[in-house]
Amino acid sequence: MGNSVTGELIGNLVGKGFANKHVPKIIFNASTETKISFIKALILGDGHTRVRQAFSQHEYSLKTASKKLAADFIFLLKTIGISSWVEEDSKSFRIVVSQNDLEKLAIISPLNLKYRFKTRVEGIPRELLAYGLRGQKRIRREKLIVWETLPKTRNNKQKAAAIRHGLLTSQGKITEKGKRLVWLLKISENWEFKEVRKIERIKLNNPEYVYDLVVEDNHSFVGGTGGLLLHNTGGEPTLQSDLPEFMAKLKQLGLEVMMETNGSRPETIRTITDCELRILDYLSLDFKTRFVDYPQVVRNRNFDVKDWQKSLQLIVASKIPFEIRTTIVPIIHHQEVLTEMAQELNSQLVNSLNKSILPIWYWQPFVPRNCLDPKFNKIKPYAKIEIEKFLEAVKKFPFRVKLR
Repeated sequence: MGNSVTGELIGNLVGKGFANKHVPKIIFNASTETKISFIKALILGDGHTRVRQAFSQHEYSLKTASKKLAADFIFLLKTIGISSWVEEDSKSFRIVVSQNDLEKLAIISPLNLKYRFKTRVEGIPRELLAYGLRGQKRIRREKLIVWETLPKTRNNKQKAAAIRHGLLTSQGKITEKGKRLVWLLKISENWEFKEVRKIERIKLNNPEYVYDLVVEDNHSFVGGTGGLLLHNTGGEPTLQSDLPEFMAKLKQLGLEVMMETNGSRPETIRTITDCELRILDYLSLDFKTRFVDYPQVVRNRNFDVKDWQKSLQLIVASKIPFEIRTTIVPIIHHQEVLTEMAQELNSQLVNSLNKSILPIWYWQPFVPRNCLDPKFNKIKPYAKIEIEKFLEAVKKFPFRVKLR
């Protein structure tokens, strides 16, 4: 077999050119032993090692200019239970495997390992728990699991520590902070938490088409380098088909549940409010503008204001505590618009199934930052004194209007 034929076969198997390399598809369906052999050969043959004796740290990394190979390698590692992280610059990707996973790859570390560095990619970020040692960025699941059993433990020393960290009350009952820990533990059984380090706007020299990815129901999809769970096209919670079931699970954990909605899906709100057991503790309904302007403001010609009105009626009838909320944007809201919105809201509440429930209508000032429509970033928001003048004009209505 000639060299040209061999090169063609290899190129078709792993990609042609350094920027187009990828993991052969057959490897993903191979046995764990074969995957480990492939990964080990790739690291030892084309990887780099870094040993920092002072920190008892040892890691292997693979550097590549191929985004496809970087994503494939991260995903392949994950299929055998190995976590990794990626360091990216303008020209290449560096995928790093921590010292704690070297044994799975049958690689012997030259160090007598004293510390775990796996928490760089595994565990729960301390910011989500408001708990952790000084300098500790993540807390391992193994360390946190013990807190889950504390309300039942007879170990007074452990209980005292839990009380000190705010996970238990002095009576030995689990606190909201403790319930949050249990909830995060359950989520982390199948998912890893990735911090968003920065968000930057990129100006392309040669503009390209950007496709708005929409996945049925929840709009979540897998993308990025290494299989990240991403979300696009709106954050309306009632788009989630399993929302009531998810809320019920949160309540089973003893957590209080609050939902913000634009009111576009009354059928989902009906399902939630009709549950025999209350699965929602508080609700915020977005009221964007007067009814006649709704399709234009939400940029959806098919938006039916009647859906919003139905949602409000269902919320009022449910007796669940709720609020109405409006973000005051100068080019959308002025005195006439806000007064008309107040009249429409009053009309809806007067005709509601339960006239005794009068929510607070909160106004919040517009903040011109990171807007989807760039022209909104240039809008100067109302001064507080201007909004307070608008408030005076709607005080005649029975519901309360407050400025946030």
